[in-house]
Amino acid sequence: MAYTATVTVDFPQPKQLPRFGEGVISGTVTISEYNSTLAEITGITKYFKRIHGVAPMGVTTSGYPLNWDNSEKAFKAFKGDYSASIDGPLVEASDGTNLGSVKFLAFGIAK
Repeated sequence: MAYTATVTVDFPQPKQLPRFGEGVISGTVTISEYNSTLAEITGITKYFKRIHGVAPMGVTTSGYPLNWDNSEKAFKAFKGDYSASIDGPLVEASDGTNLGSVKFLAFGIAK
């Protein structure tokens, strides 16, 4: 199982912010097969020399909360944990899960 993500951007290049070459891009990412061995989402990272952050706009269409992992350049997914007293309210999503889609906003130093 591989980490499989498809990205559709809202505009063809980052919108430039008025300082230091920073830019922002938005779009939709669909993660059809999640794997805890994260893989860079080049559909987002290809627009930036350096990413400051990527913010998902809510949870995925299948109800999974996401968090951008800057070191892996990918989204990490979580699910509710019914033994929260042991390891907290959320644990990482299972490998092979179809997470669905979510809108995102990415910002950083644009290429």
